[in-house]
Amino acid sequence: MKTITWLFGKMGVGKTTYARSLGGQGARIVLVGQECRITFGAGNMAKMKNPGAPDETEAFVRKLVVDNVREASPDGHIVIDGMPRKVSQVRWIFDHYVNNKHTNVFVLCTCPEQTRVERLTLRDGGIKDDMALVESRSMKDSDVVLEVTSEIAYRQSFPHEDVSFCMRDTTMGEMYSVKCRANTSFSSVPLISKRHVDTPEVESVIPDDVDLDRMMKLNAEFSNITMARLGISMEAMLAETINKNEIDKMSMPVIWTHRFVRRAIDELQELLHELPESWWSADLANIRKARVELIDAWHFIMSASYSLGMDATRFVRAYYQKRAVNLSRQANGYVKRTKVKGDDDHVARADEQSNE
Repeated sequence: MKTITWLFGKMGVGKTTYARSLGGQGARIVLVGQECRITFGAGNMAKMKNPGAPDETEAFVRKLVVDNVREASPDGHIVIDGMPRKVSQVRWIFDHYVNNKHTNVFVLCTCPEQTRVERLTLRDGGIKDDMALVESRSMKDSDVVLEVTSEIAYRQSFPHEDVSFCMRDTTMGEMYSVKCRANTSFSSVPLISKRHVDTPEVESVIPDDVDLDRMMKLNAEFSNITMARLGISMEAMLAETINKNEIDKMSMPVIWTHRFVRRAIDELQELLHELPESWWSADLANIRKARVELIDAWHFIMSASYSLGMDATRFVRAYYQKRAVNLSRQANGYVKRTKVKGDDDHVARADEQSNE
């Protein structure tokens, strides 16, 4: 199981020095702040709307993390220096890395304020652009760290066997475990906040080593066996629709999507039969059988995904694109009369997929 250590805290607290010490012990290091300065320029970042964690750098940062975590060995240690720096990044981390493949350690790095100022002056004092970035962040740095800390504490208050939260004094070299009780009330930023809703492009930056890919390919192989006598293959239907947004209504993929969806609906109806609504009776709901019916429906839904031109990568990306739309709607007080027409026109578009 991979271990990911997420280092965060105010500028100048010694995160990078600590990261490099872990690198000396064999960990793979991702210096997020340094990579952003190299790619975007400290002076340019200082002028951005949110210099503490600019929206302009977000997709780059997430892809940097995804690539490094993917390339690390299955039982390796990856240190992410300088992330998370905003609530949406915390949500993204919990969405994609809190699972049975990764152990996550969040480390809030701290040091005395005088020491921090001295470090910043020594490190950035002679470089105009770097100092401009320090100054642009200084006013909100405390708020940024507080928001991120509150969000991690809130989420970690619920049982997560693969998540731990620590504080590290970089001057003393001491680590303190942060324990949070379940259902503790925090005055944290809401999970859906107008200031922290991702754009569809950022939301769709996700790890691509998902088991869904293997599951959908195995499902296609099985479907091919049952459809072989008809001279039809799932891969052929996928190839016919994967790069299109419109297709002839009498085409084979459309005809078979109708069939797959109808069969999925049949299976979902059978699922409902296992969950009786007769509250006046002593009947028990057969949850096990309901699960089986749900899996049966899922088989047909996966087949429909192929016939609509969505393999696992496109299916997952479309999910997160639509998720970003839904989060935005909720953040803006979604009701039908204020719904923005066409706000999901970009979701699952074939021409966007082909330009990757």
